[in-house]
Amino acid sequence: MAAEAGNPKLSATALRGVAVQCVDLGYRAEAVQLGEACVEYGQNLDNPRAVAYYEATLAHAAAQDDERRMATRHLAMSEAAIGKPAAAGGDSWAAH
Repeated sequence: MAAEAGNPKLSATALRGVAVQCVDLGYRAEAVQLGEACVEYGQNLDNPRAVAYYEATLAHAAAQDDERRMATRHLAMSEAAIGKPAAAGGDSWAAH
């Protein structure tokens, strides 16, 4: 619904939550797929903290699925994003 409404931040956050739940339930491959979709929706947001949050989600899912290279790459991307200043003033609720 968030995607249909054109809200990438809400779409990414919803996918992030489902990805985390998949990891917890042992559906690791599905968690990686959801994490990839989460990152895709969040990639153009103007808040680097939110982008870092989504990248870290994918890194975690990949690590749980024994995808070491993917996990390392997305953890580095999360680290790079969190070091950038926000383009817009204030913090995004997705950047918590």
